[in-house]
Amino acid sequence: MDLLCWLPEIYMIFGVLVLLMYSVQYNAHTFYEKCFSGFKTEGLNSQNNVLTVQQTRKYNTTNQIDSYVIKAGPSNIITHVNNYIIIWFISIAFILYNNPLNNVLLFSGVFLRTQLANGLEIMLFIISALVLYMGRNTIQKIAHVEFLILICLCVIGQDLLLISVDLISLYVCLELQTFCLVVLCSINYKSIFNVEAGIKYFLLSAFSSALFLAGTSLIYWATGLTNLTALNTLLPYYQSTFLVFGVWLVSLSLLWKLSAAPLHMWAADVYQGANSIVSLFISTSPKLAVLGFWINIWSTAVHSTSMHEILIFFSALSLLIGALAALGQVNIKRLMAYSSIAHMGFLLMPLCQMSGSSSALITHLILYILTSIVAWGLIMWPFRRQGSHVESTPQYLWDYTFLSKTHPLATFTWAIVMMSLAGLPPVAGFLGKLYIFLWSLSSHQYTLVGIAIISTLISSVYYLRLIRIMYIDNKSSYSIFQLMDASTSYLISICVFLLLLLLLYSSPLVLLSHLLII
Repeated sequence: MDLLCWLPEIYMIFGVLVLLMYSVQYNAHTFYEKCFSGFKTEGLNSQNNVLTVQQTRKYNTTNQIDSYVIKAGPSNIITHVNNYIIIWFISIAFILYNNPLNNVLLFSGVFLRTQLANGLEIMLFIISALVLYMGRNTIQKIAHVEFLILICLCVIGQDLLLISVDLISLYVCLELQTFCLVVLCSINYKSIFNVEAGIKYFLLSAFSSALFLAGTSLIYWATGLTNLTALNTLLPYYQSTFLVFGVWLVSLSLLWKLSAAPLHMWAADVYQGANSIVSLFISTSPKLAVLGFWINIWSTAVHSTSMHEILIFFSALSLLIGALAALGQVNIKRLMAYSSIAHMGFLLMPLCQMSGSSSALITHLILYILTSIVAWGLIMWPFRRQGSHVESTPQYLWDYTFLSKTHPLATFTWAIVMMSLAGLPPVAGFLGKLYIFLWSLSSHQYTLVGIAIISTLISSVYYLRLIRIMYIDNKSSYSIFQLMDASTSYLISICVFLLLLLLLYSSPLVLLSHLLII
């Protein structure tokens, strides 16, 4: 029975080990510094797409220089490994879909696989596969396979997080996710922005871990329990000051992982400094894992200690800070960071209610992740500025000037994305916010709904500003966008089609969100 329940995780870990052995290159020695991102530059040989890096042996007494060749592009082994991992994730989702066992305790009661957790795991692996598929063009330019291994380890931690019912296993899963994300943020140590993102994420993660451990210590001191199922049974009948304070500290640690204001200070710098594929991953999978754990297990403890009333403060502050702070941003990645903070305010609104609103959270979360995948896919679109031969990705809003003249379909896609993030019809983002508003009004949270409407109006200003730059602004400079990869174009087209379709035919999505929480 246990072996059958652990089949997806065993399959995942076995796949990581196989891919790790497959990706080890025979010419990689201990004295080589392999942690280097090989991006296409002027120094790249255009015929064979090979970047040669001169490096010196460590502990070498002579002046001998060794030449190490890093292949960046379709011939690089990381490209094949990425394709295999995408297939691997889809196959694991298929195994989970056909798993007949629910409400089964695993590993002496440390993990619990429920119907909700099983459905969220399927979503996690599908979203992770979509993220890797959307970033194929970016991943081809990375010369180290450790990038994908860290992605897999992070997904394993998130998968176990969704089925955790013990504070110790929860802490281990959160730390596994955090350590992988720290290395991913700073994987190109030659970039000062990558290093800054990694250091800030690491230092502030240490603060979050300290809060979690302090809360766990207080909970264990007051009850002698770390199992959350037993704790949820005890809380309605016994509440002490240390117990309530411990639950609050653990909740604060989880809110930090969600970048909810005022625990959001790391988000903008990390989103801007990390590679775009890493920023996309941070904005999707970790949020799904933490929110999934919250509504699956942790919400009972929160409501028993009246923490849901304090969540109203975090939700309102996230709505206002995410909307107001983005008004002065000109960097597109920082704009997306503050947009994620504002949307986290919307996602916290269902958690402020006593019960029955998890379906609204899941609906809005799915639509937000779908929109984020399209947005970051467009941000990873390679381009070069006027008069420059250096290929990069757009950094500022004015990089999209004249886009409607050169790429009208891409401009239309950006308009759909911005309208979905703003929650304007006829895009599906309107459905997610409407669903949350209806549940909040039924719970008599009129003040919070009013703040959310004000936040929507303010955020619409900077969402529509990007559309104005693409269609109306007429500046002397312009950008030259390269041809987008065909596979990326197909995925963006499918996602945009779903964003337009799900508002008109929303019944399958709403029904799915209801079935998950039954």
